[in-house]
Amino acid sequence: MCGLLAVLMLAGCGTPVQVTRFHRLPPIPQGQTVVLRASDPNKEGSLEFTHYARMVTEQLAIAGYPPPPANEVADIVVRFDWKIDNMRTAQYSTPIYGPVGPGYFVRRVAPDGRPTSIYVPPPQGIIDVAVESRTLWDATLTLEMRPNKTDGPVLFEGRAVAVSYNPDIAPLMPVLIKGLFEGFPGNSGQTVTVRPDD
Repeated sequence: MCGLLAVLMLAGCGTPVQVTRFHRLPPIPQGQTVVLRASDPNKEGSLEFTHYARMVTEQLAIAGYPPPPANEVADIVVRFDWKIDNMRTAQYSTPIYGPVGPGYFVRRVAPDGRPTSIYVPPPQGIIDVAVESRTLWDATLTLEMRPNKTDGPVLFEGRAVAVSYNPDIAPLMPVLIKGLFEGFPGNSGQTVTVRPDD
């Protein structure tokens, strides 16, 4: 519950994205070009795939893996997929603050000698806890890079996961894509948490 509360509190300062990457890419790109494909053939050519592919292509180019020149064959095939699943209901608590004791008057003598009273307000503290629930999903982006030849070894595989508050993954895709390419290619075998929309 505490972890979920922290996620909800941090939502306004950047969506946390958990990124896991494995790769055998060189530290510095070697001028190789890439072409994008959908991991799921049923998504290939869809408007949704085309929309996301533009964003992935942009991030790959920034990382040093641009598309090939016209009429040339790419060196690497990049396949990516997306899904939203693992629906669950989670509860979190919010403290309610208010007076935890009475206020009172303190009688004193004013500088001119007259008696006076000063009101001390009641101390404030937690008086109750509001318990709320939200429906959550996991939004996941996966990406794989292989040489553009038959039976080429996997060069890179990565996964970016973020908590979504609705079953539509589209609003989170830019965050997932930027998160996956944060510090690309990263340390192989390491899982990190980034907030790419800070």
